[in-house]
Amino acid sequence: MQSKIQFLIFCISIFYSQLAFSQKSDHIPGEAIIQYQANVIDEGRIYPFAKKIDPKYSLAKALYPELGIYLVTFDPSINISTALRELSQDDHILYAQKNQKLSPRSTNPDDPFFLDQWYHTTIESAKAWDVTTGGNDINGREIVIAILDSGFDIDHEDFASNVWVNKDEIPDDQIDNDNNGYVDDYYGWNPLLQTDEHAAPGQGILHGTNVAGIAGARGDNDRGIAGVAWDVKLLFLSNLESTAEIIEANRYASETRRLYNETNGAEGAYIVATNLSLGIRNGKAEDYPIWCNVYDVMGQNGVLNVVAADNLDSDIDINGDMPATCPSQYLIAVTNTDINNEKTERAAYGRTSVDIGAPGTDNITTSPNNNYNNIEGTSVSAPLVAGAIALLYSAPCQSIADQAITKAGETALVMKNLIFSGAKPSTSLENITSQGAVLNVWESIQALERSCASGSTVENKLTLIPNPVHNASQDITLDYSALADGDSYIRIFDVKGAMIMERKISRTFFGTCRITLPTQGRLSKGVYIVSMILSDDTVVSEKLVVY
Repeated sequence: MQSKIQFLIFCISIFYSQLAFSQKSDHIPGEAIIQYQANVIDEGRIYPFAKKIDPKYSLAKALYPELGIYLVTFDPSINISTALRELSQDDHILYAQKNQKLSPRSTNPDDPFFLDQWYHTTIESAKAWDVTTGGNDINGREIVIAILDSGFDIDHEDFASNVWVNKDEIPDDQIDNDNNGYVDDYYGWNPLLQTDEHAAPGQGILHGTNVAGIAGARGDNDRGIAGVAWDVKLLFLSNLESTAEIIEANRYASETRRLYNETNGAEGAYIVATNLSLGIRNGKAEDYPIWCNVYDVMGQNGVLNVVAADNLDSDIDINGDMPATCPSQYLIAVTNTDINNEKTERAAYGRTSVDIGAPGTDNITTSPNNNYNNIEGTSVSAPLVAGAIALLYSAPCQSIADQAITKAGETALVMKNLIFSGAKPSTSLENITSQGAVLNVWESIQALERSCASGSTVENKLTLIPNPVHNASQDITLDYSALADGDSYIRIFDVKGAMIMERKISRTFFGTCRITLPTQGRLSKGVYIVSMILSDDTVVSEKLVVY
């Protein structure tokens, strides 16, 4: 009898140890994500011979079939490293990776509630609202932000009227009316439940509801708060707890925008930006090539992707963070800054991987059941940027609107440059982010107006404003246009050739961009060389005189 009891105790201990292990696992046991080689895919279908993978593995779900991305399932007792190694040995498979779990990018402080959206003052939203409050562009297109998160209270009083609906779908009839591959996706999509239900289990609806309000809560409606874009439509993609669900949600946003482009607005949605305030701490881009590559496809369809960097004082260039370290030019990674435009202590950085800062401390926002609460973290920094992108698309610039469909990818990069050009320099972010600056919506709107007036870029050029400079402590402002693809730089050198400061820039597709370089007392009286060094080795230089 005693031996039976001991055996029972042993079995129970094994069960709970396995349960504890599975709960602590950083991925979904028994699942992996693969991407097939391009030569075995035809219009989103896999050639039969390529489907014959090791019988231990099953193709469970198409995540992004046009790119050959599928979810694979297998016995959870198989070690994930073994599974990835065996799958990678298949000649037809390009990549194999874990179905990694995600974590929210917010920290909820215990500070007293206060109805003061200080961050709008910092990013100068009110000035921008004199030009536009969001909604439609000058050609009447309904502008949409796709919010990818855990769940949403879609009936919240402050953004219910901004919720995007699929007008080509009849809700709850169990039919894919618009033939887009999703049944009853009237209010967006929940990849896990395969419905448009957003009050889902798992992480709940708090985090997503917080994020949605920051980007697109209705303004001037005598309720709650004002989002960056007052009238933008919010497309919800919810219950995202793993990389498989992220890829499927990204596919929904990407294909919906592609369909809009191809039908000139008759179908799909004019999605200009996504926001993801979830991620994987210490994740390295080289371990998630499938996930990262999707952003390039989305960008070419016209979708800019805003992601929150980690809530940890970590150099993610070294330590990693996903998806912020993905190298796609259609990605903007955002860190958290305070009321003084300084990076907060619990916010990641990286000179290559993190682009700009945005206010994310004690931000008041929407909360479930028509409530409001304070939240802090990069989770609320990122949707400020996503909202700003939507606001730019709604500004009255005819030439930008005219090329937004026919040159969707290029226009997305124009908007990225405008976000960067308008960002306000911050010594706290210099040399630890690509731009060394904090979001400023008003300055980006002004940059758009200059670009709209100046027409198409025709040459590489660099102009200093002013020159000469009469005060050594005066910041240096310059206009530039750069025609080379890839990363380029503005650098200031002294007469001995020593580099004084540097700012990373991207290609300009339309008009000129204006940026400001903070001197911070580093320029004494004398002569300097300001150079624009392009990725194709072109160098454009101007002499700067300080006296």
